[in-house]
Amino acid sequence: MAIFEPEADCAEEQPELNLRENRVVLELNKILEFWLDKGVDGFRVDAVSELFEDPAYLNITNKKQDLPYTYELIEKWRKLLDDYAVAKGTDAKILIPQIWNAPLADLMAYYESSDKTQRAQVPMNFMLINELTNSSGAADVKRVIDNYLKALPDGAIANWFVSICVTLRDKITIITMSI
Repeated sequence: MAIFEPEADCAEEQPELNLRENRVVLELNKILEFWLDKGVDGFRVDAVSELFEDPAYLNITNKKQDLPYTYELIEKWRKLLDDYAVAKGTDAKILIPQIWNAPLADLMAYYESSDKTQRAQVPMNFMLINELTNSSGAADVKRVIDNYLKALPDGAIANWFVSICVTLRDKITIITMSI
C-alpha cells in the first residue's frame, strides 16, 4: 500500500487515502487479513511516516511526518497481526514500516509506545544514508551506529539500510565502503 501527498512526484492514479475515516481503515484491515489468509508472514508498509497529514502541522518544517496518528495506526496493525497469529495458531507476523529521514526519537517510537506497547518489529533504519555524507569518516559511521543502538528499545531488532532506490549512488558507495 502506498500513500502519497499531492505535491509528491507520483502518478495521478496513486491514491491518497483518508486514514482518519474508519471505513478506510476497516477496508485496509480486510486487505491485511486477506493476505494473511493467503499465508504471508507480514507486511512492509511504504512511506508510513506520511500516512497522515494534519493542517495544523503543514507550516512546521519536518512536522507533517511521523504524526501521533501514524503511531496509533501502526499500533493497531500490530495488534491485528498479533490477534490473527493467536487466533490461527501461527507464528508471529512481522510489521516493517519504511520511515525515511525520521529523527532518531521518531524512528524509535515505531518500535514501541511510551508505555512499552510493541508497534513494529523492524522499522526500516536509514540513518546511515541520511546522516552521512561523502566527507563522513569512520568516526561518523560509529557515532550514527552508537546513537542508534543506545536508543534501541530492549530486545528490539537492529537493522541498517545502506542503499535505497531514491538515494544518490555516490553517497551509497561511500557509506557502503565506510562500514
